[in-house]
Amino acid sequence: MSASAGIGMIAGRCSCRASSRVNSAFVTGFGPTTFTGPEPVRRRDAVQMIGEAIGRPVRFDELTPEQARDYWKDTYPAEVIEWFLEMGRYVDGNAWVAPDVEQVTGRPGRTFRQWAAEHADDFR
Repeated sequence: MSASAGIGMIAGRCSCRASSRVNSAFVTGFGPTTFTGPEPVRRRDAVQMIGEAIGRPVRFDELTPEQARDYWKDTYPAEVIEWFLEMGRYVDGNAWVAPDVEQVTGRPGRTFRQWAAEHADDFR
């Protein structure tokens, strides 16, 4: 997976808050929704933010496609692994951010940095 690939990571609480309103969203005219975080976050940056949250550096080791296949082979089917690898090939294509969380809930989603700080104990 490319360390340069950014994705709109969504915090669990934001996803739950938005998802709980989805049924009413159809009634109020929001229609289909896509939940993302409020900003694209590169994997390398996400790891760095977790390190900052726990007060120590966390190393990011980028895997080659072969290493990733070997690492994931007992967890995911081959087609899912290839999909993961394909997403990593398109650095900018996965970095879009949808406005739906804020439109549905009335407030912006939390940033990955906020989420990491709130979950620091989970990483210690």
